[in-house]
Amino acid sequence: MTRTAVSCLLILLLLSSVAIPFTRVYANETAADQKGTASEAISKAEKSLGEAENAIHKAKEIGANMTRVEALFELAHSGLQEARAAHEKGNYEAALLLAKQAIENASAANRQAQEAYKRTLELRTKTERQIGISSKALAELSTIVNEAEKKGVNASRVKPILHEAEETMGVSKKVFAEKNYERALELAVVAFELVGKAKNLLTSNTQTDLNPENILRQVRERLEKIRALITEAEKHGVDTEKAQARLEQAIKMINELEEAIHSHDDKAYHDLSAKVSGLLGETEALLRTASASLEAKRSEEHRFEELLAKTRRIIEEVKRTLSSQRAGDEASREVQKKLGEIIDGLERSVQAFKAGNKDRAFAIAKETFEAATKILKLIEKLPDRAELAAKELRQAHEKITHAEKALAEMKQTNLNTSRIQEALKQAAVDLRRAYDELKNGNATIAHSIAVEVQRNLEKAFEEFKEQAKKEERRIDQRELESTVQRIKNARDEVLQKMEKAKANGINVVPIQNVLDAASNIQARAEEFLSSGQTTAGQALLKVTEKLIVDASRLIDLLAEHAKKTEVAKSERKTTEKDDKLRVERSGNKTIQVDSERNRVKLNLETPRIQYAVRQGEKTVEFQSKIHSLAEFNDNNGDGLIQNEEVLQRLSFGDAKWEAEEKTEGNMVIVTYRAYSERYDVSLILKVYEQSSIEFFKNDEKTVVYSVDGGAREVKFDIMVTKWPWKSNSSSLALRMKTEADVKDGVRVEKVSDDEQRLIVDSGGVLVKVKWIPKAIIQEPDGVQRIVNIGIGHAVNKEANELDVDFIYPNFNGLVLIHDPSIGVAEPSLPPTPQESPAEVSPRQSQTLPQTLDIQILGPIIVLAVVVAGIIMIRKRRSGSDSSYRPAQHRGKAEDPR
Repeated sequence: MTRTAVSCLLILLLLSSVAIPFTRVYANETAADQKGTASEAISKAEKSLGEAENAIHKAKEIGANMTRVEALFELAHSGLQEARAAHEKGNYEAALLLAKQAIENASAANRQAQEAYKRTLELRTKTERQIGISSKALAELSTIVNEAEKKGVNASRVKPILHEAEETMGVSKKVFAEKNYERALELAVVAFELVGKAKNLLTSNTQTDLNPENILRQVRERLEKIRALITEAEKHGVDTEKAQARLEQAIKMINELEEAIHSHDDKAYHDLSAKVSGLLGETEALLRTASASLEAKRSEEHRFEELLAKTRRIIEEVKRTLSSQRAGDEASREVQKKLGEIIDGLERSVQAFKAGNKDRAFAIAKETFEAATKILKLIEKLPDRAELAAKELRQAHEKITHAEKALAEMKQTNLNTSRIQEALKQAAVDLRRAYDELKNGNATIAHSIAVEVQRNLEKAFEEFKEQAKKEERRIDQRELESTVQRIKNARDEVLQKMEKAKANGINVVPIQNVLDAASNIQARAEEFLSSGQTTAGQALLKVTEKLIVDASRLIDLLAEHAKKTEVAKSERKTTEKDDKLRVERSGNKTIQVDSERNRVKLNLETPRIQYAVRQGEKTVEFQSKIHSLAEFNDNNGDGLIQNEEVLQRLSFGDAKWEAEEKTEGNMVIVTYRAYSERYDVSLILKVYEQSSIEFFKNDEKTVVYSVDGGAREVKFDIMVTKWPWKSNSSSLALRMKTEADVKDGVRVEKVSDDEQRLIVDSGGVLVKVKWIPKAIIQEPDGVQRIVNIGIGHAVNKEANELDVDFIYPNFNGLVLIHDPSIGVAEPSLPPTPQESPAEVSPRQSQTLPQTLDIQILGPIIVLAVVVAGIIMIRKRRSGSDSSYRPAQHRGKAEDPR
């Protein structure tokens, strides 16, 4: 059933009905005035009542709720008594009608009792099975935790969950013994889910402790929920003394826990967090037990209130009748006297119930109700009731007609309409009986029956509306559960892919950032849902699912591209061949990074890289300088830099650099910065311990590149945030000078779809300069675009020197980011399927979207964070120009504008 259909039905139930003459009252009337026929009907009614009583008793024995069925049975029983009374008076027609109605009511009670017995039996079996499953899982978890602790595993975060699961199972078994199967099943499922949560936490690949401040916040939130439960329980008279005592102990320990966090006492923190969680779990268990008692108490209160409500309705009816009659007559005085006794009995029953004497309260309430029923006979003698009864009968008939139309619409839905159908059948019978009473001069009885008919119909439709709302909530819940399960499956799939990618050297940190962001959004969605903001919660769950699905697609694409990188082609295993790094600082002048075969020395005064590579008994050395920046105008359009085209240059050897070194994970980072009123240039040099496959992405392209570990490669990022442009049409070139044996020439290779390199054989060591032919141009508002760059190189054999220029487009007013590298190539690298020409000058640029997820940009954002985190004192310096020797370059950069 769709929500629209439910809503339409609810609206239909509220529409005003149109008055229709009551011509159908006697449509199927049959003569039933013979004594034998009435006697036979009474006998059948007695038999039906006996069968219904047995069915009700059988259902109650297994714990079925028979409140409504017993009410229907009582109605049948009263009808049978009225039929017997009418039969004794010789009114056989009335006796037959009343007996038939008693049979219908008894049959309905019998049928409903049998259905309730079947449902309860199925629920009990299902609950027994779930309790068995949960108990077994709980026992297995307890064994796993004990074995884990023997192995030295920290299970302090798992034990509170285990304790909570055990408490929950204890309550489940207790309420099962009390025949509250639905609640027992719910608790058994909760216990099973807690076991699963504990297992996942215990078997997690990374035992990462949660932030203590977050744990403290969660504990305090849990504390507030328990306080709210205690307050609710106290309102209904539930004893919460034990729960409050445990709560006070937990509060004291929470304060101690906070002190342990602030004093960084890890042992006390772990011990206290486990104890606090255990105490809160015990408190919640006590409150769950109290809640079960509270539910039973509320059920008892509900039955008592129903009995009082019936009596009060009769009292109001009698008062309304008295107010419309002439005062002073004998009948009115008698009714007034009886009415006072009934009101007094009502008050006494309420007082007895409040005092806790519930048996006496029910006895007084029942006697008062019977007395109120008898008083209706007395007001039959009061005059002027016929007109009022006729009016109520007409209104009752109109409501029946309206209800029949609504029922026809309801049958098109999947909702259960049996309650309304039964109410309509009963209303038709009662209305006919009311007309008979009116014809016989019993206007008071007729009036009461008509009012009761309307009230029963309204109650039936109210129940149906509530059923419709529940159905709508069930639909929402199923959709939410389906979405949450899809999210869980998708996240598990991504985690599996991440483990595989990580083993292959792929940097999965950006993917993990996506999952973390998705988890935060899902937590927010759950907060919305718990507070009743369903629409907002569903929307955030969809966002969560989309993020995880996008992450899965991205890692698939990344894995496919990664197969073509230099690391993947060399078929090197990180755990086997990457060497541990050893870092040594020599004053403020150099940083030396050593691995098993390689030594990299980074000059802190100027960006210069010195390599020493061990080849058996000999060591081959070479060095590379990040030499200069030059602005030039390619006036003749040949893609070459002539001396007359150079507008200005900045020699890095003449600039004043500030340097900072740090180790981040398995990577050594040295950050340089040179700035003045005219320029601001940053260089971030990174030496990796383990080979890594990195990437960055825009809306159309994913760029994947690799970095060798074991100090075999130095990756450096250049960021130019300010440059004193002299022309709007000029370009900027970054020159690298590598001093090595270049007599055998230079080989240009295409490493992958996204990487290119130059190879020089220098004394048996393959020296490589590698780059991505893309750069980032960042605008002041943070929007970033990917542009193509030009590459040129020249060889000076006499000086044994290789000059490489990276040519960038004019980015006046913007920021340039690019990341080439220098290092040692693996001789085992297989030949590339096709070579890249020396000229690299693509003309098409790609523009990034206006907003980029930080977890998608990967290394680009890492670069920005590193630069933003430099702690230096800005000094105003002037850069000096120095000589610039252009090499033979080919290729152009494109204009980003």
